[in-house]
Amino acid sequence: MYGESPSRDCFYENECDNRWHVGCTARHGMMISYFSSGGASILPRVKSDIPHSSIKTDASWGGRSEYDNLEFIGFTSNKTWCGANQTAIVINPTGADYIPKAVFTRTKF
Repeated sequence: MYGESPSRDCFYENECDNRWHVGCTARHGMMISYFSSGGASILPRVKSDIPHSSIKTDASWGGRSEYDNLEFIGFTSNKTWCGANQTAIVINPTGADYIPKAVFTRTKF
């Protein structure tokens, strides 16, 4: 997973603090897997204004995610050069209140 790199998303350092730029979007390496009892179809049939990650159903009880041999590169700060937020691992902000156990092995930062 790549975070910040020499290829900049904007022209000036901390540009996101001063004005909007297309590169001023939060950057996340990965979102932890989530198990729910329902949700959107993987292949939507009609356009929706609701993000695909917006889950509005109950979480499935149990579950476990295993991540092996991942490498997170360029996540040395919680901000990008442009000033946008940056995190290596996030959870679904619109998911239910239960997140299953995530097990990481051989992970490098």
